[in-house]
Amino acid sequence: MPGEVYNIASGQAITLEGVQAKLETLIGIHPVRERDTAEVRTDARAYHVGDAAKLRAATGWAPRRSVDDALRDVIDAQAD
Repeated sequence: MPGEVYNIASGQAITLEGVQAKLETLIGIHPVRERDTAEVRTDARAYHVGDAAKLRAATGWAPRRSVDDALRDVIDAQAD
């Protein structure tokens, strides 16, 4: 519907640390992680989960690719 806002999301939660861990595995690196506690927001949510129910109801859309597939594409695009 024109003018409406739709989320495109898998509906599966993943933290930024989870994305980082997946990238490290896909690239084949294992850096030592250090956390700067001065930069940690204690009031922040640990993760956000996108809800594509509105898009699914309007179009029947469903995700066909995994996070790993999307991250592989990003890695491959950077290699070119």
